[in-house]
Amino acid sequence: PYSSAVQVMPELISKFSTTRNLQIFDNRLLFANGPTVMLLEATNDSGSTLRVAARYRGTRHEVTALAADEKYVLIADTAGDVYVWDPKSTEPPVLAFYAGTAISDLAATELSDNRRCLLVAIKRPVVPMLFRDGSTALEFTAPEPVRTCDVLNGTVIGLSRDRMRIFAWREQRPDWPAWQFQFTEPVLDLRLVPPSAVARHTKSTPPPGVKKPPGYA
Repeated sequence: PYSSAVQVMPELISKFSTTRNLQIFDNRLLFANGPTVMLLEATNDSGSTLRVAARYRGTRHEVTALAADEKYVLIADTAGDVYVWDPKSTEPPVLAFYAGTAISDLAATELSDNRRCLLVAIKRPVVPMLFRDGSTALEFTAPEPVRTCDVLNGTVIGLSRDRMRIFAWREQRPDWPAWQFQFTEPVLDLRLVPPSAVARHTKSTPPPGVKKPPGYA
């Protein structure tokens, strides 16, 4: 079920070797390679061939983080700029936010009052939350800069840059984390998911032996 990358390799030839933030957006594959952001789609029902559906060539700065909502792709780079890109439009991306320092992560979501927001992790002990409607941004104060951030159902979380602590805020109390969690081993990544997305525990045991991944003989 996985198509070969040979169909799109000519589009990816560059001096950059780092591919970041692979994710699905609008039933297409979204990712960054160096300063470029690409959106790939299948050209047939089997997905055996791919084509570039949209591409943002970027600036001279490498992309460090991507996030997407139902319409836009949010792009952050090493210069500390955040751009809003509509892949269906011919208009260039719009500069939405300037952090003044490198951005390590973005998280976009819809809050309970139907407001769209963007959470930004920067190399400072504060996590800004920006709103699409232009209302006043919130700033979640952290004990130290965070590497990764996420937001869901009124809860904001951040992972410390040394990956050893997780901070969690209530949406209405950005002044200081409501909870802090200390770990003895580094946390590689974190994301908030709704309870419905977590499979319930069952007592059934898997059959013995090695189970091969789908699509491999």
